[in-house]
Amino acid sequence: MMQAKGTILEAIVRDTFGVISARRAERSLSTLESMFGFARSPLSLAGALSEPLFSVIAEAKKASPSKGVIREDFDVVSITREYQDGGAAAETAEAVGE
Repeated sequence: MMQAKGTILEAIVRDTFGVISARRAERSLSTLESMFGFARSPLSLAGALSEPLFSVIAEAKKASPSKGVIREDFDVVSITREYQDGGAAAETAEAVGE
């Protein structure tokens, strides 16, 4: 992560804007629309939290801005499919540094 003035959160936000800009240049919207999971209905976090029993909110994360790489072999599609198949009520996926 580049060194910058401000808080760690401000640096993460600033860096993320750069990542988003680069990714937009790499993939078209039509490519994203053809990818696994794009057309499915979004899961409801509020709905998951209001269930009478417990619900699992799963997070797939390749790296942490403060700790570095957590998982080298990060296959976000495979991981989130496993979470869905396992009954996760909601999920997030983040590939920091890709």
